[in-house]
Amino acid sequence: HGEFESFTGEVSVVEQSEYFMLSLGTGRVTRPYPYNKAKSWGQAQWIRPIIDILMQGVSESVDYQMRYVLPPDASGTPQYIRINPEIPAENAEMSDVSDKNISGLQEVAAKAIKEQDQVLDQVCELIS
Repeated sequence: HGEFESFTGEVSVVEQSEYFMLSLGTGRVTRPYPYNKAKSWGQAQWIRPIIDILMQGVSESVDYQMRYVLPPDASGTPQYIRINPEIPAENAEMSDVSDKNISGLQEVAAKAIKEQDQVLDQVCELIS
């Protein structure tokens, strides 16, 4: 209890533009877990979904905290930007090093760069 209070007491919002953080995520995957399929799963079948859900939760939690700690400054200039593209389920297996999967991930990256073009230009402006 006391440790939590002391930790949260140390968090302060940065209100000046002296800091800028670019967070490049490894991608996010949205996987449905249909009830009719999942209702019969045992512990072994739930391991992967639980790990995926926990990892996504950590990522989203840190993003939320960083947006709080590094909000846009008084002029509206961002101090924190996160780029974390959606990865299709067919390219989501981290251990899949096949040419097909690598090619699919390269397509995801190219699409993210194209979609985030203005954001990336803004980042270049902020750090130069």
